[in-house]
Amino acid sequence: MAKFKSGDLVLKTNQKIILGNSDENYLIYDEKSNTLKIVGPITFSDNLTQGNNSHCCSITYLLYNTTINNEETELLINGINIIDMPDDVMHVFSIIVTGRSTANEKAAFEMKGIVDKSDGKMNVIGNLIKDVIYRDIELWDVVIDVSKDRLAVKVIGEERKTIKWTAKVEIIQM
Repeated sequence: MAKFKSGDLVLKTNQKIILGNSDENYLIYDEKSNTLKIVGPITFSDNLTQGNNSHCCSITYLLYNTTINNEETELLINGINIIDMPDDVMHVFSIIVTGRSTANEKAAFEMKGIVDKSDGKMNVIGNLIKDVIYRDIELWDVVIDVSKDRLAVKVIGEERKTIKWTAKVEIIQM
């Protein structure tokens, strides 16, 4: 059981409170549904103060899922997307995605970009950068989707092939 003490990080987002004290101990309390879920690993930095009124927050998520076909599949944390993107904030992200099939085929991608969320709408600023670090199968791919006003990391696998995917998502919010 995760133990929390005074001084542990608390992050309050839209109707969610996230508590954590290490890379393995995180709880999410959803005020709307009055539920408490253990998820992880997720890491947060403390808010940093620069000057009188600017601040930022750094957040890291570990997402995963499995594909068995070539349809876009979202990578999640325990079956849900909790990447909350607060309004009126610029979000700079760096994502490393890895995939490995049961036949030992592999792929690795790195994606970087900036999204801005204002008035509930998310927009990509500039260009999304995607580097294919390595890919055995040309069909395998990764895409970023902000169409539902949240950051979603999606992967594309291959028909009749089981592929396990993992992504490390780092976000700096300013």
